[in-house]
Amino acid sequence: MNLNKLNSMKIVQVISTIFFCFLVGSDALAYSPADRSQLSTFDKGAIYKSALLKLIAESNKIIVTEHSDQYDLWDSKTMSSLIPNPIIYETKILTSLQRAEFSDSIKRMNSKENKWITTCIFEPHHTINFYSNEKILSRMEICFKCGDVYWEGENVGVPGALIGVLGKLIERIGLHRELNWKTLASEHYSKTKTLEKQIQ
Repeated sequence: MNLNKLNSMKIVQVISTIFFCFLVGSDALAYSPADRSQLSTFDKGAIYKSALLKLIAESNKIIVTEHSDQYDLWDSKTMSSLIPNPIIYETKILTSLQRAEFSDSIKRMNSKENKWITTCIFEPHHTINFYSNEKILSRMEICFKCGDVYWEGENVGVPGALIGVLGKLIERIGLHRELNWKTLASEHYSKTKTLEKQIQ
């Protein structure tokens, strides 16, 4: 390899490193030298992980909600949901310790991007809202049936290990990865209709 070509490669490596740090912010420095050597400039999983860690650090309140999805009670005749507004089953506000544990589990998570594509219909039954001084910063929706996550902050490069980390968080705070969502929605809908008739 000639000297000019070697120098050109070194310049590209330096520019790539600077560009990567610019993309992921100062959190990129939190990776050990061994970790950084594994990262490419466009490691989307690492960028996603870094952005999520930044969001958790900026949040002084994180609320996890377990709720219905519109497809839990779908009217095939009208092709519309009988419960267009989510039914809230349970809400948990993470304690300071739980927020710290959540952040730590994300830090330890493998950042390798999940590249498989699912044909599963996205039906989220859990939402995580991130707040700073009562102002919502971002929202994350989770569908454990599909193993899929939608996050407003960074929806490209979702790490494959994220769904497992979120599942453990959900169980730790006393919620459920899976329930019979259609039955729950149907029961709630029936009770609501009964109350409406009584009021009338």
